[in-house]
Amino acid sequence: MALLKNKPLEKTMMGACSSSFDEEAAMKEKVIKKIDKKSNAYKAGLRNGDKVVAFNIPKMECDPAQIITIKTTNKTFEFRPESPDKKKLYQFKPNLSAEDKIKIKKFFGAGSE
Repeated sequence: MALLKNKPLEKTMMGACSSSFDEEAAMKEKVIKKIDKKSNAYKAGLRNGDKVVAFNIPKMECDPAQIITIKTTNKTFEFRPESPDKKKLYQFKPNLSAEDKIKIKKFFGAGSE
C-alpha cells in the first residue's frame, strides 16, 4: 500500500488465536472433538476422534510464531493456533528502533512501555 511505504506501520493479515477444537475434551477426555474443518489443526491432519497422548497448548498472547503440538497414538501434529477468519491488522514494522516505538506509543497515548 503506497500510504504505508515510508511509515513505521505495515499491514498484515492475522486471525484470532484459536486451537480450533475442543481443548477441554483434548485435556480431560484425551480425544479430539469439534474440530473446525477450515482450521490449521485440520490442515495439519488432526481429526475428530484422534486419541491424544500428549499436548502442548501455549496459553499466552497470540503470536504468529506460536505453535500447538498434539501427539496422538499415530502421529504428532504441529500447527499455528490461528483462526481461519483473518482480518487486516496494522503493526509496527520489525526494523523500528526501540526509541521510535516509544515515540509512536507516546504520540498515540499508549505510554512508554
